[in-house]
Amino acid sequence: MQTNTVIQSGKFNSVQILRGLAALLVVIGHTLQHPMAEPPPILGVLGAFGVSIFFVISGFIISYIHPRDFAPAGFLWRRIIRIVPLYWLCTIFLALCAVYLPNLFKSTSFTPYYLFSSLAFIPELVPGTVDDWRPLLKPGWSLNYEMFFYLIFILFWWCESSLRRIVFMSLALGVLIAGAFFVERNSSVTAFYLNFNLMPFLAGMWLAEMQRRGFWSDFSVNSLPVLLFFVTLSIGLLFSVDLTVLPLFIENLAYLTASVLLVVTALCTDRWVKTLSPRNLFVQIGDSSYSLYLTHMFVVGAGWAVFNRLGLGGWAFPLAVVAIIIASLVGAKISYLIIEKPFMRLGRNKAKLQSPVPQPS
Repeated sequence: MQTNTVIQSGKFNSVQILRGLAALLVVIGHTLQHPMAEPPPILGVLGAFGVSIFFVISGFIISYIHPRDFAPAGFLWRRIIRIVPLYWLCTIFLALCAVYLPNLFKSTSFTPYYLFSSLAFIPELVPGTVDDWRPLLKPGWSLNYEMFFYLIFILFWWCESSLRRIVFMSLALGVLIAGAFFVERNSSVTAFYLNFNLMPFLAGMWLAEMQRRGFWSDFSVNSLPVLLFFVTLSIGLLFSVDLTVLPLFIENLAYLTASVLLVVTALCTDRWVKTLSPRNLFVQIGDSSYSLYLTHMFVVGAGWAVFNRLGLGGWAFPLAVVAIIIASLVGAKISYLIIEKPFMRLGRNKAKLQSPVPQPS
């Protein structure tokens, strides 16, 4: 989600565009949910699907840009400088608002320890709940999994080949995923990490290995209709079947299947979008997808507050939704330019000083 898609042979524009699409799914879902007392379950599918796509892409990118052994300290520095600054700024700003402007929020709570846990990427119960393990900045729950994935990835820094690392990672993550069958969902910190949410990361790593071996570059254009059929079918099932009544593993498997098929489609069709300009709107949305994911909740909350203050009728609801989504995109672009890019540049510069061989970030 927050990795930069500058790869060994250049940028995967298709994957970058897909990142933007995943972030938009989350934004649309939250924009529609916010003014509703009891949002329909289908809106939750939008956000869950978007995050699943992010996780697959994250596993793919991290594995692909580190095909062999790497320096653990340098890797961790680049991940921290990429993730932490914007997340901390958003979290601290939200904490200040929760303390001094509590009436702005429907459910956000604040305690010093809760803030500390959120900043440290430590899963902690939302104050006053018994099964909600989201941090103060609610979308940040996915970053706890991202950081956990990075830490496990570091354990296998010494592997001389990408295949060997993926095999070891499959064993390690496989044990954690298998543990999800034996713990109660959302019951503890242990249950947070023994979780099916780790499956997309593992799937993304295997997609990266296949990419390295040229599997997707051999994809025939004649097979594209078949691939798109299965993509459409898998997504259609997500939005037409109530997955919550199925076993948790099956629910997660449905999201994983649709996400993997979408990433595969992006990889197979990347040859046709490689020449897109960096100024292309969809590529730019992908570039700022991390900012979009973290900052959109502020825009959504403010947007609906303005809508309610204006006292507009139901006829203006669709216009408000469109306006809030556009404002979220604009806000994300600003955040990307003034916060993300400078820190990304800092990470790259320090990596160059530490290593004679430039490292992608």
